[in-house]
Amino acid sequence: MRKTKKTYKNGEILRAKKIIESDRLGIVYGTEDLIRRDLENLLKEYFCIDSPIKIQITAKGERISLNVSAECASIRRFNLLK
Repeated sequence: MRKTKKTYKNGEILRAKKIIESDRLGIVYGTEDLIRRDLENLLKEYFCIDSPIKIQITAKGERISLNVSAECASIRRFNLLK
């Protein structure tokens, strides 16, 4: 499937937007993907996740807000020893 000029332009705009946001937050470009993978691996220990999780990192003044969203089919069963 060929990318149209509009699709290509939209992808470039999204990439530029992520780079600008990363600079503004003071994090290295690509850090968001690393955090997403780490959180997904952690959550998979507790939940049966249907699709990739979504995260959003935003600056609120001097603080950073992290929002995580995931769709799960169920909670994993645990074998607790007493």
